[in-house]
Amino acid sequence: RKVPEVRFPAFVQDGAEAVAWVRDNIARFGGDPQRIAFSGHSAGAHTAVLLALDPRWLKAAEVDPGIVKAVLGLSGPYDFYPFTTKRSIDAMSHYPDPKLTQPIEQARADAPPMLLVTSTRDETVRPRNAINLSKRLKALGALAELINYRGLDHEEVVMALSVPFRSKGPVLQDSVAFLNRHLGKEAD
Repeated sequence: RKVPEVRFPAFVQDGAEAVAWVRDNIARFGGDPQRIAFSGHSAGAHTAVLLALDPRWLKAAEVDPGIVKAVLGLSGPYDFYPFTTKRSIDAMSHYPDPKLTQPIEQARADAPPMLLVTSTRDETVRPRNAINLSKRLKALGALAELINYRGLDHEEVVMALSVPFRSKGPVLQDSVAFLNRHLGKEAD
């Protein structure tokens, strides 16, 4: 579910329920429940990273937070409080403790490995979000990698995952390499 139909934390709770479904069903589709990684773009990156950093959401869905082996956040908002845009005000401002909506506030030393991707021309979710979270995680001793693609904008980062737009940048190649390093086998 998305804003404006719902507000924080409904979409994070939806994500946690999706993780529970994957845990329970991945083997039926040839997947390995010991090799689960989260990924998302933009608001989806916010949800993926918050689920990985704040264990209360997965625990509420009866999922062990240790299930997350790696996280790939593409162009995500992780450090945007105080809220300044209508979009973030609509989505987050009513929450009793708005700082808890921020992934950067949940950063911890034992976070799963994270690849945080941003781009120099992203006017939608400024690069400082990924840069700040990466710095915070590293300062705590967590494994965090940052890639800032020169010349790409917010949409082009995710577009570069698809065949027609792969020439925009090595987003898919870098993402797969990260997942291969942290999932212990060649990523599917």
